[in-house]
Order: sequence, then structure tokens, then C-alpha cells
Amino acid sequence: MKLIRNGEIRIFLFGWFILTVLSIFALIVTDDLALYIMLIYSLSIGVLYILLSVYRYQKLEKLNHYLRELSLGNTRLSFEDLLEGELSILQSELYKLTVTIRQQNQQLQQEKESLSKSLADISHQLKTPLTSLYMMFDLMRNPKLEEHKRELFMSQSLQQLHRMKSLINSLLKMSRLESETVKFSKEWVSASQLAMESQSSLDILMDIQSTSIDTEILTDKIYCDRNWTQEAINNILKNAIEHSQPNNQINFVIKKGSLGYQIQITNAGNTIAPEDLQKIFTRFYKSKDAFYDSVGIGLSLSKQIIEQQNGFIDVTSLRNQTTFTITLPFQSENDDSVT
Repeated sequence: MKLIRNGEIRIFLFGWFILTVLSIFALIVTDDLALYIMLIYSLSIGVLYILLSVYRYQKLEKLNHYLRELSLGNTRLSFEDLLEGELSILQSELYKLTVTIRQQNQQLQQEKESLSKSLADISHQLKTPLTSLYMMFDLMRNPKLEEHKRELFMSQSLQQLHRMKSLINSLLKMSRLESETVKFSKEWVSASQLAMESQSSLDILMDIQSTSIDTEILTDKIYCDRNWTQEAINNILKNAIEHSQPNNQINFVIKKGSLGYQIQITNAGNTIAPEDLQKIFTRFYKSKDAFYDSVGIGLSLSKQIIEQQNGFIDVTSLRNQTTFTITLPFQSENDDSVT
């Protein structure tokens, strides 16, 4: 019997057996009514204990069956399955633990699949410029190649190298953000200075696209991480310039909103389709109107930067006008004050 496997049960049965034998022996030697009562009491206690132990072990067997079901992936828990007393607490805790472990495993599996997909995307993004570079360098090795073609190939090679450098830098930044190794240093930042620094590297692109930026500053300062927020704004401004119609201005506004500090970037261009709006922040996603040099990583990077500062980005596109709105929270009591 499974009941006999328990050491405590064996000790009780042994003691109970000795006590019963002694009681019977005493009855044989003497004829005392008290010994009869003692024998009946001993037998009653023993039978009651055994019955309770059998019942308890039946509940333990039920719990054991429940654990086997959990291990097979059946995490359903109905009220009929619940045990009573301290075993119900144990059953509930085991259920919570099993569900937590299963969720963690699912999350790890999703992260593994995401990493695998990201590596495939990165490989694809780097493969094209690398192939182009190999071809151009192979052509430039030809001593009979005309000089103007050689200069053209060198210029194109530099463009591809700059593109690869930009892609690798962006991927490294995203990797740091996703691994949560970035420590954001929030401080009071001059809104006008943030606006100026965010668009300082975009002059050449604005000349190419024949567009300009109209900046409107409606607040003195905002509370954020200066460098990372500048990176996020720069990516969105770059996207707005690339998708703007020629000879149109981009409106760049920094102000206080009801939910936090707001940074709005509006450009006049083709209306973004609803299906593209849902995917616009997806890494490596490129719409049909995407800029020829775009790799589809800037907006995704901006989203991660803002969200890890407890902010959010919203985008609307109606009647050939698209607006990106960054919202950064006001300074909370848990933030360090910077005067």
C-alpha cells in the first residue's frame, strides 16, 4: 500500500500495534473493565487515524494527478478541481508557478524568434550594399576603366559605406535599447536648443528635397534625456523631409500639452494609408512611398527611445498632411530635480 510508504504512518502503526498487544495481554492476565475500555479506545483511534490518512492520501494523489496535467500543458483550473484546506493553497501556488513559468517560456520563445527574424533582416539589409561594393571594386580594378567612371564608382561606394555605417549605428542603438542597458539621464533641456540640435544634420537633405523647417517654441524647457530625445526627433524630422512635397515647409512645434511636453512634426505629402499607419513603427518596414535610401529603422528606433522615457508617439495622416506627436511626461516626484 502507498500509505505504508510514509515513515510517520509506519511509526504510528507500530506503536498502535504494540499498545493493542499489551492491552490484550493485560486482559488475559486480569479481568479489568478499564482495560476493555482502553482497548476499544485504542482500536477506535487507530481506525479513525487510518481512515483520515487514507482520505488525505487520496487528496495528495489528486494533487499529484493535477501536477501531471500541468506538466502536460493543461493549465485549466476549475472550481471542481480545487482541494480543501492547506492543500488547496499549495495547489493554487503550484498553478500560479506553472502558469508563470509557461508564460516566461513563451516569452523566451518569442524573443528567440524575434532575434532570429532580426538577424535575417539585418543580413538582408547588409547584403545588398555589400554586393554592390564588391561589384564596384571589381570594376575599379580594371586598369582600362575610364577615369570619370572610376570616380563615379568611388562616389557610389562611399554612399554605400555611409549607408552601412548608418544602419549599423542604428542597429547598435536598438540593440542597447532592447537589452535595456541604456540608462536615461533626464534633465531640464532648453526647448529651443533641443530643436536646433535635432535638425543640425539635416541641411543637405532639406536642400535636396527643396524644403525647410518652420520651428515654433511654446515652452522654455522640457524634461528628458537630451541626446536620446534628440536622436528620436532627428529620425522623425528626417522621415518628414523625405516624404514632403517640394517647396513645402515642415512645421516643428514644442509645447506643453495636457498629458506632458509635446513635440509635433507636420509635413505636407502623400496621405499615409491606414494599413501603413499600423505598421509604420515596425522595424525594417518600408511603405511604397518610402525614400530610396531608407532602411525602415528610424521610426522604430524613435518609438523605443520615447517609450523607454515613459512617453509615447502618435501619428495621424489626413488630406496629404501627416503629423507625428511625441509626448514626454511631466517631471514626477521620483525624478531628480535639476535646477
